[in-house]
Amino acid sequence: DFLLRFGTSGGTRKSLIVGDQGKDRHLTHSALRAYLDSVPLGSGAIHVPDCVDPRLAMAYSFEHLREAVDSATNGHPFGEFVRERLGNLERPAIVGVSIMGPPQVFFALLVAAIAKELWPDVPVVAGGSHITILQRDISSDARYGECFDAFMPHHCERAFADVCIAAVRRQFSTGMPGVLMPGTDRFVAPTSGSFNYTPHFDDADLIPFGGKASTVPLQFTRSCPRDCPYCSYRAAEPPMRGDPQHVCDVDRALDAIKHFYQRGYRTFSFKDSLFLLPAMVALSKGLLARDLRVKWSATTFMLPDIASHADLLCDAGLQTLEFGIESIHPHVQRLIGKSLPATLVQEVATELTDTGIGTVLNLIYGFPTETYADAERQLDWIRQLEERIGGLLTASHNMLEINRGAPYAALRGAQVGIKSTGIAPWAFSYAWNAPSWRTSFKPILSRHLAEELHG
Repeated sequence: DFLLRFGTSGGTRKSLIVGDQGKDRHLTHSALRAYLDSVPLGSGAIHVPDCVDPRLAMAYSFEHLREAVDSATNGHPFGEFVRERLGNLERPAIVGVSIMGPPQVFFALLVAAIAKELWPDVPVVAGGSHITILQRDISSDARYGECFDAFMPHHCERAFADVCIAAVRRQFSTGMPGVLMPGTDRFVAPTSGSFNYTPHFDDADLIPFGGKASTVPLQFTRSCPRDCPYCSYRAAEPPMRGDPQHVCDVDRALDAIKHFYQRGYRTFSFKDSLFLLPAMVALSKGLLARDLRVKWSATTFMLPDIASHADLLCDAGLQTLEFGIESIHPHVQRLIGKSLPATLVQEVATELTDTGIGTVLNLIYGFPTETYADAERQLDWIRQLEERIGGLLTASHNMLEINRGAPYAALRGAQVGIKSTGIAPWAFSYAWNAPSWRTSFKPILSRHLAEELHG
């Protein structure tokens, strides 16, 4: 709803990529610009990470955010937007807010505040990966709970359903909303058991985004077998159990796809952190055997073996593969434990795109020991590769951040000269002693992204 209210579509080439990198960039960027131009956060940021907008990083104190939320509830367009959307609902038994990262924190606080205005005795519960990352901080500082009655870290789908059922029963039996929250320190413990491969939603939910032409997100594995020092994924996910090569239950995955196929959906994006090649091959054979003619995307390792399976994967509907390349420079690769020669990346990307499979390369700039010249060479390298391969290759460009829960935020950071200098309470990333050249390279990278956005 926010995208459709504050964003404008158009001006972007139709993407051949399926998944996160295939979205309407003009729509999302224009909505983001509307947010940044109007959000009442202003100055006063603390512990601002290098090359990051403090309004997206949530680099503010509790007090500053409280004032911003109070301001937004009084005639501000975002406050009126939230009040209108909530005001159209019947009185709920409970309000659940999902927070998947710092850019969602301001709106989560705004939703919670307005929900409390409209329904003072209705519990507001916050969950999502950001709550999981912040769990220790939340348990030791009551200010996190100023807008929330309870928190649900980790995968709490079943527990949230239990809380909702209890709230509805209480409302029916007593006429009063609200429910006693199980657990301690206002945390609701997740329930155990294998997760459901088939997410639940009504067809009407996706009408604004193309209806049955929408891309349905699916996830078949949790956690990640890698231990990248800059990544906090393992801090937000339970440990991976079993052999990473075979942890996906392919039959359940096929059943989930068939469920949506029979409802008329044909495009899927697998959100597994790493969907490994054995699972992709087995899934592809199953899709062909069941005659499920779908399009899909996934993220995986960059290995030479992938190219030998490209025809099978393409025949089974694979449209896009995403790879975490991070850096093409050997000295940076040694730093992060990834060895991927640029020649191998070029060869695999070329073979995949020649087969018709779109390829996304995730790149990170500004590591310790990296230089301005290194960053320029990497950007020139990907530009040339994109020009040579064409529309089936795209890249995601990011500056290195030092995040909560990532190995670089602890001892392994000190080992490579990283020194964290502070972090705001709701933030995900630390301020740190980043290489000084990053601030002059960021505008060059921004211009490159703007050129891509406008074709």
